[in-house]
Amino acid sequence: MKRLKIVFAGVLVFSIVSMVFAQGADEPVSKTYKVRYKTVQVFEPLVKSMLSSRGTVTVSPALNMIVVRDRPSYLTQIDSLFLQFDKPAQQFLFSIRLLLGSNDPKAHSASDSTALHQLLDPLYTFSCYEELDKVYIHTEERSQTTFDAAGGQFSVTLVADYVRGAGAPICLRQFSLGEYIRDVSGKYLKPIYATTAQLQESIQYIFTAIKHETTGKTLIVLITARAI
Repeated sequence: MKRLKIVFAGVLVFSIVSMVFAQGADEPVSKTYKVRYKTVQVFEPLVKSMLSSRGTVTVSPALNMIVVRDRPSYLTQIDSLFLQFDKPAQQFLFSIRLLLGSNDPKAHSASDSTALHQLLDPLYTFSCYEELDKVYIHTEERSQTTFDAAGGQFSVTLVADYVRGAGAPICLRQFSLGEYIRDVSGKYLKPIYATTAQLQESIQYIFTAIKHETTGKTLIVLITARAI
């Protein structure tokens, strides 16, 4: 009987010690996260939504750091958040060409007119493609980029996404083209074209034609893009 009591006491002590260690293992601890590619303002609301009732967050925008104090099991989930989303943004290189399609015998064709005819003749019947401008734009995903083209005659705005692991790797979330017009009230930007599109791996170009009121010719917008 005495031996049974000793065994029971030993089991009880072991259980208490195990419980204490288990409780200690789940006590809040602090961990500092250095945000490398984005800003702490992006992660702060996400981290707060993942905390336990005992969790706290301290943000340092100047150092771009977040200090999280919470149970280790919750910190593990927050670790995964930073590993998955604190990555460099995908970079893109866009080529934007503005052409005028016409049958004007005096018009000067673009230097690569043969290639343009091969590309565009199945859709259009112009004898000449004049190049107004060709610009290369380096941008990153979800970043709005605005630039002027053709000596300030046009303004282009675009936003692109990278669709990882999908058949359409570049999603053009926004593309808008406007022309600067002068009237008696001064200079203003007239929107003339807006679209969204997907540039699939098997598609090299996006293009569209717009009747250009200023010249009476047809304005053709030719877009290519690639992830870099």
